[in-house]
Amino acid sequence: MRKIVVFFVAGIISLQLHSQNIPESAVPAPAKETLKAIFQEVMVGVAKVKWQKENNYFKGSVITDNKPAFAVVDSAGKVQRLETPINVSALTPQAMGYINSQYDEPEVIEVYKILDNKGTETYRVKIASKAMFTKKGEFIKQPKIIKTTPE
Repeated sequence: MRKIVVFFVAGIISLQLHSQNIPESAVPAPAKETLKAIFQEVMVGVAKVKWQKENNYFKGSVITDNKPAFAVVDSAGKVQRLETPINVSALTPQAMGYINSQYDEPEVIEVYKILDNKGTETYRVKIASKAMFTKKGEFIKQPKIIKTTPE
C-alpha cells in the first residue's frame, strides 16, 4: 500500500512540474490574443480562461458544456494544438469497434478531438477500468483493460 501511495504522490508532483498555472499577465500578448480569439470563435459565450505554461508553450483552458477545452500556442501566438470535447457518438464505428474488441465492458468517460499544428486530427478516448486490491493493498485482479484471448 505504501508503494501505491508513493507512486501516486510522485505522479502528482510530475504533473505539477510539467504544467504550471500562471496569471494572465505572464502570457505574451500574441499568445493571449490567439487563444482568446479561438475561444470566442469556437466556444461562444466562454469568458474565463485558465492559463498554464507547458514547457515553452502557453495553454489556455475553458469550461464548455461542463468539460474543459484546451488550446496550446507558442509565445508568438502560433497554434500548436486544439483539444475540444466531443460526444462518444462522434467516434467512428471503426474506433468503437476497436475499443469494444480490446476492452472488457468499456465505459467511455470522455472523448476529445485533437487538431495539431499540421492539421492532423486525432481523438483521445478516456476509458474507465478497475483494479481490485486486498485490505492490505495486495493486487487481486487485473484491471479490465485488455481482453484476453484463449490460446
